[in-house]
Amino acid sequence: GIIVHTGGGEITDFYFFTVSIHPTAYMMDFFERKNDPIVFHMCWTAHKTNKRKFFQQMGEWWIDNRCIGKTVDQLPSRDASFCCLIKPDFVCHFSDKPSLKPCKKSPPIDAGKPSFWP
Repeated sequence: GIIVHTGGGEITDFYFFTVSIHPTAYMMDFFERKNDPIVFHMCWTAHKTNKRKFFQQMGEWWIDNRCIGKTVDQLPSRDASFCCLIKPDFVCHFSDKPSLKPCKKSPPIDAGKPSFWP
């Protein structure tokens, strides 16, 4: 993690890691809501399809499928809340990547990698 100095003090809730390093303890705390990062961003995915799958698997996909790939003019309402889900859309995709719930029956995205969950 890093410490960010601001006018009124320090913010220490920044945590950085890369695709090659998945700090299991931090991710387990994230799924148990013991830590609550302000911004959770994934930039390691090859394309938008995988990024969506990672967010779904982590229980952080809050966009209604009816809104995917549509412009504002194509939606039945211009109110952005129309596209927001009340509960996240959780879907297992990969056994070897962090997930809100165990995805042991899903295939690994990286051949030969063990399950994220013990």
